[in-house]
Formats: sequence, C-alpha cells, structure tokens
Amino acid sequence: MDEDASLRRYGLNPVGASLDEVRDLLLLTVQVRVEQEAQGHGDTELMKLCCVQLFNAGSLDDVLLIRQAKSASMDGIPAKAVQVWIQETPADSWAVGGFLTADK
Repeated sequence: MDEDASLRRYGLNPVGASLDEVRDLLLLTVQVRVEQEAQGHGDTELMKLCCVQLFNAGSLDDVLLIRQAKSASMDGIPAKAVQVWIQETPADSWAVGGFLTADK
C-alpha cells in the first residue's frame, strides 16, 4: 500500500479498528525501512502519513511507535541536490525595507 491508497482508505483521522490497521502498517513500513536502509531506499512517504494519522488520533500509546518511525525515516531521506545561483547586482538595484536604495 502506498500513501495515496492509505489516505483514501483511512483518511487523516482514522478511528476504531482502522487505527489498529494504521499501526500495523506503520510497524511493517518501519521494519521494511530498517531492512532496506543499507540499500538506500524505503517508503518514507507512507511512514510520514501513518505518523500523521496516528498523531491525529491523539493516543499516547502511539508516541513510541511514531518516534521509532521518525528515527527510521530520518535515515531514509536521501540527500537532495541544490543549485545556488550567484549573480552580481549593481548597487543602484539594491533594496532595503522594500525601497530601492537609489531612490534615497
């Protein structure tokens, strides 16, 4: 099951037996993530959704499970490439507080 299917099935506020299913799904996803950690992939989006669903339920019993999932997902987030462009801008184009410094 992916995050879209889980969201359609349980919504953001699952109740009753659905909460047990979300807990089981999160446990399974965490276990899979831990096993796949060395390979560099896992379903972190589904883990995040399950955490939100359990958090919204407000049960203190889920705190440790959510913490475990967050710890596992931190390792599952791949580094993202970022490009930074640096461009020289003439001083008469600078602005401070929303006003061009050339207008002062």
